[in-house]
Amino acid sequence: LCGRLSQESRSRDQKSGMIAEKDPVLNYLRSRRLLLASRSARRHDLFGALGLSFELISTTVVEVPTENESAHDFVHRMARTKVDAAVALSGSDFLISLDHRIVGKPRTASEARTTLLALRGRAHQVVTAVHAREGGNTCLDFSAATAVHFGHYTEEDIAAYISSELPFDRAGAYGIQDYFGCFHIQRIDGDYNNVLGFPLHMFYQKMLQFLQKQEK
Repeated sequence: LCGRLSQESRSRDQKSGMIAEKDPVLNYLRSRRLLLASRSARRHDLFGALGLSFELISTTVVEVPTENESAHDFVHRMARTKVDAAVALSGSDFLISLDHRIVGKPRTASEARTTLLALRGRAHQVVTAVHAREGGNTCLDFSAATAVHFGHYTEEDIAAYISSELPFDRAGAYGIQDYFGCFHIQRIDGDYNNVLGFPLHMFYQKMLQFLQKQEK
């Protein structure tokens, strides 16, 4: 039985690989030199899982929203600014929005605690903007939002999470993929990968539309 299951598993993997090789979006991306204007480890993992090779372009951009700037407007501006700074083909920016306030990455334990207390027992929006160019022309320019619903957790849960140092350098002071997110997120409405760092579903749909326009 184990041998048969292993053989069936290999067969599925081979079929999956054959389908991936014929996918128009992956074929297009694999034929290009991709520059990624992002330092996010989660995005790097997502792109790598798709079998895409890319170069990382580090930019120095001041990530501060202007007065009354919405979350969507802010991430769009950051994505475009990073692409301008890197002269790159792809860039994105990611943040948490709560009560129309932009929640960034905590720098101290106090900031992490304040953020996690604010998220407890309620929903917030994770917003990502994607901006991509090729040959000076804009290919993609969109944003995606996912609603994340947290359950109740205690002060002790927060203290233990902060002591692990996992909340730092993460928008909203948490990671959906680590134990805190797994245990305390009740549900999400939207793309899981968007919360992880990149809205792959919408990215794929937008890329298909772009390629269809190219063929006309």
